Order: sequence, then structure tokens, then C-alpha cells
Amino acid sequence: MNTIGVIVDLYKSLIARLKNGTIPIELRPSSLIGTVQDDPFDYWVGDQIKRALPNIEVHHAGKLTTPDIVLRNRASNTMIGLEVKKLIQKPTGADPRGMTIDYNSCLPCGKALIKIGENTVEIPCFYLFALLSTDSNSIEKEEV
Repeated sequence: MNTIGVIVDLYKSLIARLKNGTIPIELRPSSLIGTVQDDPFDYWVGDQIKRALPNIEVHHAGKLTTPDIVLRNRASNTMIGLEVKKLIQKPTGADPRGMTIDYNSCLPCGKALIKIGENTVEIPCFYLFALLSTDSNSIEKEEV
């Protein structure tokens, strides 16, 4: 499976979870979160990938590192970066950033550099944007 196929299958698996216009999510309790960079939503996404795509290994990057997740296809040894960006809705249901892409942690260039041992490798990188409900129990569609 090529890189686009992996991403398409991931998005299809997420869309298949839609119920009444939202995707229910269950995040680990905030009391178990180590740091600001230890994002439970990133781990939820990783768990969804493992369930939907069993031939894909999921590696979380760690603190202050991009991409958030590196995927490796066991069959082809192909690697893909996944930068996970989430926003939590305002109480009105609106996107807190007004639908702007205002992220300074990494540029949306389609590629990422990762270290494998002593080598630096360029891999394709995709974004997953999610708007979470105010209680962070679901991925929402924006209502303005």
C-alpha cells in the first residue's frame, strides 16, 4: 500500500465512526497526562490507526518533536509522518481560531525529516486536523 492509500484508509476508518454528525472519542483522563506535549488525542489517533490498519506500526515522536506520529508499513517499510492538530470548540461551537491555519510548530510542506539511528530521512508528512467538542468527547463539525 502506498502512502496515499494509508492516509485514505485512515480517514475512511475515522469517517466510518461518525454518529449523528460527530465521531465519538475517549481520551485518557487529564490526571494521567504528563506534560503539555503529552497529548491524549495524539494517542487516541495512534490507537485508531492500530485498529484500522494492523499492518502499520505507530511510533509517537515525543516532546517538542515533529511529526507527532510516524507510521511504518511493515510490508513495504514505507514511512509516513502524521502531524496531529486539534482545537477545542468554543462554548458557541465555533472553531477557536476562526478557521485559520495558525500553527507555528511546523510548516505544512508535505515532508518531514526524521532520524533513524545516525541517518536523517525525508518522509511524506500529512496533517490530521480535528475540532473537538468543548468536553473533548467527540470530533465535531463546525457550527457557526
